[in-house]
Amino acid sequence: MNLNQYEKGAVAAQTTPPESLTAGYPTNGNPATGQQATVPGAYWYYQIQAELDNLLKKAGLTPDHKRLTQLYEGMDKIGTATGSLLIWPTNTPPAGYLECDGSALSRTTYAALFAVLGVTYGQGAGAQASTTFRLPDYRGHFLRGWNHGRASVDPDAATRQARGDGTVGDNVGTWQIHQFKWHQHLSGIGTNDAEKFHDYKNTTSLVIPVASYSRIPVSRPGGDGAQAVTSQEGGKETRPLNTAVMFVIKY
Repeated sequence: MNLNQYEKGAVAAQTTPPESLTAGYPTNGNPATGQQATVPGAYWYYQIQAELDNLLKKAGLTPDHKRLTQLYEGMDKIGTATGSLLIWPTNTPPAGYLECDGSALSRTTYAALFAVLGVTYGQGAGAQASTTFRLPDYRGHFLRGWNHGRASVDPDAATRQARGDGTVGDNVGTWQIHQFKWHQHLSGIGTNDAEKFHDYKNTTSLVIPVASYSRIPVSRPGGDGAQAVTSQEGGKETRPLNTAVMFVIKY
C-alpha cells in the first residue's frame, strides 16, 4: 500500500513533472487585477505524497491513510537507529525506548529490535523460548568499551562471562564481576623500629603487644615466613563517584 489514493478524480497513470515552473509565493488571486490564484498542479500533490511515502517505507512502516502520526513515527525511527542506547535521567523511559533490564520480549511485537539483537542476550524460558528474546540487563552496571583484541587494556578479556547466548570472552555483551587490581601492603614485624624486619623464620607464633608498640598481631601457622593481618576498612564494593541513571534501548 502507498499514499497515492484519493476519494475521486485519480487516474492510473503517474503524472509527469511540468517542464517549467513559476517562481514566487502562493496567492489567492485578485479578480480585479486579473491575478489568478496559485494552482499547485497534479505533480505537486504527487511529489509531496511520494516524499512522504518513501520516508515511511524507509522507516519500515506500512502507509495507512487513517493514521495521522505516521510522519512523526517515521522521522523518529529514521533519526535514531533501532537498538541505539540512551542514558536517561528519570525512572520512566521515553516513548519508543525500553529499559535495559533483561526482560523477555515478543519477537513479533518488537520485530525490528529482534532483527538487531536476535538472542544475543538470551530468550524467554519454557514455552516462550522460541517466541521471545531478551534485552541486555545493564541495571547496576558500569558500561565498558569492547576491548576487541586491544592489548593490555582489558587484561582479563578472555575470561569475561557469558552474555546470555553462551558467548564468553572478548565479545560485546560479556561481563565481569568487580575486582581489585593485584597489590600488596608492606607490614612491619618486630617490637621496635630497629627490629622491624627481624627474621622470625624459626618462630612458631608471635603476638606483638599492640598497647606498647602499636604493632600488628602476627602468627606463623607454618612455613618460613610470618603473616600479618591488617585491619579492615571500606564498604561492600569498590566504586568511583557515581550517579544512577537508566540505560534505555530504541525499539
